[in-house]
Amino acid sequence: MNIATWSPHKDSERRKESAIALATAVLQSRSIMYPAHIREVLSIAIWKFTECDGKYTTRYRSEGAMFAKSNAVHHEHVVTRKSLVDRLLSVPCDMPSVFADAIGCVVLRSEHALLAAVEKSDPSLSGWDRYREAGIVVWDLQARMRVV
Repeated sequence: MNIATWSPHKDSERRKESAIALATAVLQSRSIMYPAHIREVLSIAIWKFTECDGKYTTRYRSEGAMFAKSNAVHHEHVVTRKSLVDRLLSVPCDMPSVFADAIGCVVLRSEHALLAAVEKSDPSLSGWDRYREAGIVVWDLQARMRVV
């Protein structure tokens, strides 16, 4: 299989740092913020972190989405944003670990639906296990190797 080439965005690290700074500021201001706003802004921070190299130009891509057009694909979060936000709220000092698990993966829209169905049928599945269960093959375009 011909694997697409990939390299990080020129501002990738700066974008990641900005997303982490946003999450840090929100967590430090929790006592004066409305709970729903806290969750929303943390979710946005995670989203921005996973888009550090572009919404549809992530390091990880499903085999099906490898050469698909942007209107046929979906930016998926390997570990769901909800679970990452839950972790940030329950253990804020674990922020480095949480953001290490904030990984974006471009999949076909049909694969996104498969992942949602797998998660609904077995909520205990997380991360790449969701992809394995859904039968979705994923490639790390930087390492040029199959992840799942």
